[in-house]
Amino acid sequence: MGLKVLPPSVNQSLVEFGVVQDETGQEIIRFALSAVKNVGVGVAERIVAEREQNGQFANLEDFVTRLGSDTLNKKSLEALIKSGALDCFGQRAQLFHSLETIVKYSSVLTKQRQHNQLDLFSSLTEAHGVQAQVEIPLVPLDQLQVQNDQRQLLSWEKECLGIYLSDHPLKAASHLTLTFGQPVNELTLEDEGQRTRIAGLITIIKKIVTKSNEPMLFVTLEDTTGQTEILVFPRLYQETAALWQPDSLIVTEGRISTKDGQIKLIANQVWELSADLKLDSFKARQEIARYSVEKKQADKLKKGESFSPDSPQARAYADKVFANQGQPQLKRRSSTVSAAIAPVFYISLPPQAGPHYIESLKNIIEQHTGQTSLVLRLPSSNGYKEVACQTRIEPTAALIAAVEELIGAGSTRL
Repeated sequence: MGLKVLPPSVNQSLVEFGVVQDETGQEIIRFALSAVKNVGVGVAERIVAEREQNGQFANLEDFVTRLGSDTLNKKSLEALIKSGALDCFGQRAQLFHSLETIVKYSSVLTKQRQHNQLDLFSSLTEAHGVQAQVEIPLVPLDQLQVQNDQRQLLSWEKECLGIYLSDHPLKAASHLTLTFGQPVNELTLEDEGQRTRIAGLITIIKKIVTKSNEPMLFVTLEDTTGQTEILVFPRLYQETAALWQPDSLIVTEGRISTKDGQIKLIANQVWELSADLKLDSFKARQEIARYSVEKKQADKLKKGESFSPDSPQARAYADKVFANQGQPQLKRRSSTVSAAIAPVFYISLPPQAGPHYIESLKNIIEQHTGQTSLVLRLPSSNGYKEVACQTRIEPTAALIAAVEELIGAGSTRL
């Protein structure tokens, strides 16, 4: 039977990982103090040595008094608070927002000891094994906007321990990730260019600046089945920057790219993942697309025409149906609304675009014809002029990569 692993505690954890007994006598594994980021072996050894020599720490004041600022600086105290190692002394949020006061208390006390400025009462009480303590004035709980926000606590835990230990942000939302998105572990190299939607937790964000001096993101998204990388080009990032934050739960839609043998998603839409999200089920969209292909195959057979469900034409058709089902909260009340949600692929040309750009772009487009409308955005004195093209394209990851290699990152949009 496996032992439960609990967050660190200054009253129970050892320097390294080890088995201890909880209050009920049950054996558990406490996270090692030395493994907490910004604590380290030296501070961990002093904490454990003090506890073993003089007993457990009675309260926050006792802990700070016995160790002093020589051992506990601001960085180590913050790490101990965020990791949960001081939860035995109070609520984590309250301790964190009182950090400056705790640091000052420790510093003043240490300086007094160094200069032998303890009063007579302190000397007498310490001589009898009693510590004379002044209570640390923590920020009142009613002044905190959020006392114990679970997402914030887990974010601190991940920051200081490197893992989610007491809980996982996806635990409560796992049913939502699989309702609104395709499981990450189902994405394959054969899905190149296919449109899909995934949902999960943002764990890593890398921000870069493109050649056109615009920011874009490389985001790692994790669900309960695995993780994958998402490319967020400048236009989408500019429109949805608030959603791309560490530890945020999101739903994102785009096309699969398998360049260099790595499965990635080129995002073109994003929503915040919550129980209130009014978005159709991903599986329902898959079923609608599958049914539509089967119906088209039956219609073709009636006319004596062939139409294989596994053919590129069938996949393109299914992808188009899938895409048209993906607009949340849109009711198709008129042809105007239906036209508004039809997929359109935009290519924005740079101001310095010359004849060679146009010729190269034409060659790329001719290699990726399909059913999606194409609009060129040409630079003008008033910004951009949009010109609808007669040629229709298939906006695969290969097309996007070729166009953006020619023109620049973020020059395409679906």
